[in-house]
Amino acid sequence: MEGSQVRRKRKALRIVDGQLFARMARNLGRDPMQCLRVIALWKWLESEFGYRNTIHLLLTDTEVSAVHTMADEAVHCINCFLSEIPPPDHSSLAIPNGFLNQTHISWPAQNRYTRIPLPTLHRYRMSALRRISETVDDVILVRAALQMSALINNNHIPLLNPALPIALVPSAVPPPIQERMLDQNLYHIINQVPLGERRTMMITFSRANPITEIELTDFFVRFYGRDCIEQCMEVANPPVRPSCCYVIVVFRSAETAAEIFSHCEEDQLVEFVLNGKPVTAIMVPSPA
Repeated sequence: MEGSQVRRKRKALRIVDGQLFARMARNLGRDPMQCLRVIALWKWLESEFGYRNTIHLLLTDTEVSAVHTMADEAVHCINCFLSEIPPPDHSSLAIPNGFLNQTHISWPAQNRYTRIPLPTLHRYRMSALRRISETVDDVILVRAALQMSALINNNHIPLLNPALPIALVPSAVPPPIQERMLDQNLYHIINQVPLGERRTMMITFSRANPITEIELTDFFVRFYGRDCIEQCMEVANPPVRPSCCYVIVVFRSAETAAEIFSHCEEDQLVEFVLNGKPVTAIMVPSPA
């Protein structure tokens, strides 16, 4: 069986990303899942094409109306990526001009933004779509783990936890938007998870590349010993991310979980490859 040891994973959203998310969802009233995809696209442009500080400039040095317009263009860009047909030659995507902003000079409005030809970006559409999907999946996984902890602790639907990167304070995003990012299907297993012992892990993987319980068990037995798993529980199809599967894994020993998540923060993700299929995991936080 192919496999690799668990490794830490970079956080899906930085603090500045979360602040921009809150601004877009609260001030602009945009769909939260759409906001995540748009921010993921901008992060991809930063890392793959060198358009540095795009998120920071959108948050600190761009008018709300301009952010709204550029978000609309980003949505159009993502829709173009979903098609194999290249967009028209004249189409483009606007982002803040990081170089001009660094000069601290008052430039004309038409010079404050860079326009990237969409046909050029379209050549790398598969890379972009992978990055967007991964970012959204990771954020939802963190949210689901924090939600489970809050459900067990309070026995009610919680507001967005302030530890979650996409909302720095509970009031950052209105309750109606928060409700749309909750997974109601976690209720049926909240009494079966021993959170206080810190040996419960939530994992996610693509529904297109499913992993069986036998595959999952064999992987952990290979690296962490026989009978290391007490139980596995599949979470019903979450409405917020139907393309993913969620599984709760309870280890027999807290030491096993501690080894997997050593040197990780409470909301830190880890990843590993199981039979060639990527898996992302998080330790479900203990109730406060």
